[in-house]
Amino acid sequence: MMDYLKNGNAQMNTYNIKTKTDKNQIKTDKPQVQNSDKQLFLLIDGNSLINRAFYAVPPLTGPDGTPTNAIYGFVNMLIKGISDFAPTHIAVAFDLKGPTFRHLLSPDYKATRKGMPDELAAQLPLLKQILTEMGIKIVQKQGLEADDLIGSLAQNPIKTVIVTGDKDAFSLIDECTKVAYTKQGITNIALYDTDLFVAEYGFLPKNLPDFKAIAGDKSDNILGVDGIGEKGASDLIKQFGSVENVYLNLDLIKPTVAKRLKDGRESAFLSKRLATIDKNVALDLGVEDCGFCMPFKRVVRDRFESLKFSLVKRSELFEGDDEGGKRNVQLSFF
Repeated sequence: MMDYLKNGNAQMNTYNIKTKTDKNQIKTDKPQVQNSDKQLFLLIDGNSLINRAFYAVPPLTGPDGTPTNAIYGFVNMLIKGISDFAPTHIAVAFDLKGPTFRHLLSPDYKATRKGMPDELAAQLPLLKQILTEMGIKIVQKQGLEADDLIGSLAQNPIKTVIVTGDKDAFSLIDECTKVAYTKQGITNIALYDTDLFVAEYGFLPKNLPDFKAIAGDKSDNILGVDGIGEKGASDLIKQFGSVENVYLNLDLIKPTVAKRLKDGRESAFLSKRLATIDKNVALDLGVEDCGFCMPFKRVVRDRFESLKFSLVKRSELFEGDDEGGKRNVQLSFF
């Protein structure tokens, strides 16, 4: 991962997304961030990571009996990301409970998913408070998914790494953006760039929604085209590049497959819409609002100590008792 780098009480730092038609209308008095090899934006899929942590870390509870295993795992993954990538900017995006614009397009969208366990949901408020105490921005908005917030924030001039266990984010990979994919547990992470994605899938990251338009996506209850599976969809996208080009060239496709495509045309284009991350959401913050530096303030150490987190023993993570400012630190993990 490092090869990529070579080329007190706090008010809740929660930002909402204001849906506008002009994505360039960013409300901020701060100067725009300029492109620099020394800067890196770490974008974290909050729901994906806390869900991963919940199932990977054995049960833990705080002094008041509140479950904390997901918080502990999340914070460990966050610190690992800070160690690996040395970000100058960080934001964590969360889904909010309730329907999104995709449910208006298809009421059955994600209908087969199980709800969040109560033991996990109970940990979200405390996690968000801890992130605020750590000086990390939280982004969330009713009606939009974390993917859309991440996709829009990723449209910035500096190098970006997205940390997630959701393969949908692969469609955001480009020359400036990579995806750190949590393959298993909280430590098995693979860093995807365009070359690695193409080696595995055979087409460009931007065409992942085209692939899902035909193959569908069972995890999100996206139907795709009936009778054409992942292999057939992959072959079509490799040959034609997009679902639009597939339908422009039905005469070049095997008749039985072409008939299925004709019959499933409406479903294909709806499926692509559902699978496409919105990268044009107008934000009330930008990368310049997400600046981050180490070490953490005393309030974070006190929080970890109150929760009996072993991270409290790692003195390099925290400001010293007699230090008034930030210092640069080198972190190690595992």
